[in-house]
Amino acid sequence: MGLRVFQKVLGVANCAYGVLLLSRFGRPLLHLAAWPPTLEQQVILLVAGSVLPIGLIGLRFPLFAGIAEFACAYIGNQMLHEAPLTDLRFFSTISMAAGFTILAFAVFHGILEVTREAFGQTEDTDEKRAQGAA
Repeated sequence: MGLRVFQKVLGVANCAYGVLLLSRFGRPLLHLAAWPPTLEQQVILLVAGSVLPIGLIGLRFPLFAGIAEFACAYIGNQMLHEAPLTDLRFFSTISMAAGFTILAFAVFHGILEVTREAFGQTEDTDEKRAQGAA
């Protein structure tokens, strides 16, 4: 149970990080007057946008959110090789690390759940709860 709580705390921190990124780099996104957006606007959408909406999804589906966040941040980081935005490159690296961390904990949580079911530990805890309630 403690691992799931940690995943939720990590997801909430990820959402707060997304708000920080949008507050710091979001100004160019408000001026989308022409299409297609500039390289800087595309990178900001990929890096900052990957954290906030995907962080919200990560509260319920951490596995998919970790994969999507890592992928978006990685694509944004690769696009940064053409633009001299060193601050955004640092934040995209942090976003990739956060996505990988969320993914790792989701996989670990899944392995623990499968192991508990395989050895019947969930049935034992259900029986203990039933006995404790009676």
